Amino acid sequence: MAEQKATNITWHEGSVSREERQKLVNQKGVIVWMTGLSASGKSTIACILEQMLLHKKKQAYRLDGDNIRMGLNKNLGFSAEDRAENIRRIGEVSKLFVDAGVNVNEVHINFEPGITETTGVGYGPHVALGARRAVSETNDLGVRLELDEVDGRLLMGVRPVDYRHRFTDSFAFDLFAGVNRYDVATPAYSVYAGLGGQWLNVLPKWDLGLDFRYAQNIARDHVLASDIQGVRPETFYKIESLIAYISRRF
Repeated sequence: MAEQKATNITWHEGSVSREERQKLVNQKGVIVWMTGLSASGKSTIACILEQMLLHKKKQAYRLDGDNIRMGLNKNLGFSAEDRAENIRRIGEVSKLFVDAGVNVNEVHINFEPGITETTGVGYGPHVALGARRAVSETNDLGVRLELDEVDGRLLMGVRPVDYRHRFTDSFAFDLFAGVNRYDVATPAYSVYAGLGGQWLNVLPKWDLGLDFRYAQNIARDHVLASDIQGVRPETFYKIESLIAYISRRF
């Protein structure tokens, strides 16, 4: 929260209350805050919404993040502190619009260190079930369903692409990609990819494997009314996993 530096100031109430103003303009002021990654369609939706409201004779205005940075916030960069100040200033402007009874559509990228959660180092069980089929003398293709416990929550992954190259009868290298579901307050989804190695037949029909898996921007597609507004530490996750496992071939 910004520090109040001026001390010799007083808040002056106007002669028109918010309720009276709402009756006069025949609408209540609300804020619609659109967040998401770059090029995810926020501005497009906001422009359409603004146009629809105006055509319905409702006062509305769109505060685009880039537009605001060309004026009010032109002295702000993209450091963590400047991003926080950028959001604070836009919030204060929005409050004035709401008090005036205007609908405000705000378009901003809320993807920054302040709202991104990267899980700490932890340990958990890993269980998987899959199938592979040889497609050549040294190459295999397969699929896999895997379950992990990450930070006390279930991470479920489906690998529709699970490629393995057998260098020798005792060692193989694999590449894989898939989609995952992370069980948080509301489910979060993303894609993931990784690579690994397998030491084959450490015991008859038993293999030892080591995989590195990276899931980027695991995002909740639905947030709750009880969630913290603005900065939501559960909105995005990045999960890096190093998985050691033994597998049995049938």
